[in-house]
Amino acid sequence: MIHYEVGPDQIGRITLDRPEAKNALTIEMRDGIVDAVRDARGNPEVRALLLTASGDAFCAGGSACRPSSESCGSSTSPRSPR
Repeated sequence: MIHYEVGPDQIGRITLDRPEAKNALTIEMRDGIVDAVRDARGNPEVRALLLTASGDAFCAGGSACRPSSESCGSSTSPRSPR
């Protein structure tokens, strides 16, 4: 999940909010970041953008899971050999 807000200081804040997955990016989150940046570029009130995250990790990278996959990340999920 992505949160985007513009404060009275004219700073647009994009927050990655998926702390249970160390803020690993999903396709939906990527799309949310792109939408927020586009909004900021078109808003003359935004003077800067700040990208931050909730939880104890900024971003673990890209998520290999589909959003509907409940078993993703569990130790019992099947893995393909390398």
